[in-house]
Amino acid sequence: MEAIRDQIVRSSPTIIGAIAVLLIGWIIARVVSGIMRAVLHRTGTGQRLVQWITGEAALKPVDAELWIGKMVYYLIMLFVLVGFFQVVGLTIVTEPLVRMMNQIFQTIPALLGAGLFLLLAWVTASVLRFIVIRLLKATKTDENLRSIAALKNMHAAPSEIAGHLARPAGPHSAPRVNGGCCR
Repeated sequence: MEAIRDQIVRSSPTIIGAIAVLLIGWIIARVVSGIMRAVLHRTGTGQRLVQWITGEAALKPVDAELWIGKMVYYLIMLFVLVGFFQVVGLTIVTEPLVRMMNQIFQTIPALLGAGLFLLLAWVTASVLRFIVIRLLKATKTDENLRSIAALKNMHAAPSEIAGHLARPAGPHSAPRVNGGCCR
């Protein structure tokens, strides 16, 4: 009986430390994910992200702030669990988690590169759109095309329509033609 008590006394600082790591990490994860959700909600970034991904306003509301907040929460909790298992001394459990985290963080540069490429494509499309609109207006193509009977009821200039062909798809990427029938 005394051996069990000695074992409990010897391992109690480790258990208390592990519980402290778990509790403090959980609090930090909750606070950081809450801050992330609040910032995304106040700036409207979450809804703009949904519109950017779907290309239009969502038919039913998507709580992007909640999903991003959950991703942040679980990512932080992954670190907390690794720390918890390290304190307890279960390195056999932490090894697969550390490998998984390494794979996640190795993909971040590729994702950033893809984001930069997407930004470059958007800038290029915007510049091309500007050039096409200016070129068509300078050559008076708008007036020539408006003289065609089928295009007289258009609300947008033909150069604007052609300019939107070079623009990335989005919620307002094409002008309304004939009162909005063609989008």
